[in-house]
Amino acid sequence: MVEISVIEFSSFDDLVYFLHTRITTVNPYTSALCSEKSCFTIISAGEGVLFVLKSPAPSKQSRFVYIAEDGKLRYSDTPVVGKPMVVVVRISQTKRVQSLDEALS
Repeated sequence: MVEISVIEFSSFDDLVYFLHTRITTVNPYTSALCSEKSCFTIISAGEGVLFVLKSPAPSKQSRFVYIAEDGKLRYSDTPVVGKPMVVVVRISQTKRVQSLDEALS
C-alpha cells in the first residue's frame, strides 16, 4: 500500500523554490509537469510514501526556471550552464486508469 499526500502551493514560484531545496550537485535538475491551468510533480518520501506537489501554472511561458543571484526566479527558453534548474514540461492532460495495461494502450 502506498501512502499519497498532496501539497498545494499558492503559486508556481513557491513550488519552484521548494523544488530547489531538493536539488543536489549529483542531480541539478528537476521537473514540473504543467498544463494551461496547473502544475504538479511527484516526489518520494521513502518506501511507500509519495507526495504530489501542485501549484497554479506559471505566468510566463518558458522551458527552464532557476534562481538568480538576487534570489528571484528567472525564466529561460534555454538551459543556463552551471545553474540548478526546474525544467517545465508541458502536458495536455492527465487521466485515471485502472491498470498499467490500460495506461499503455
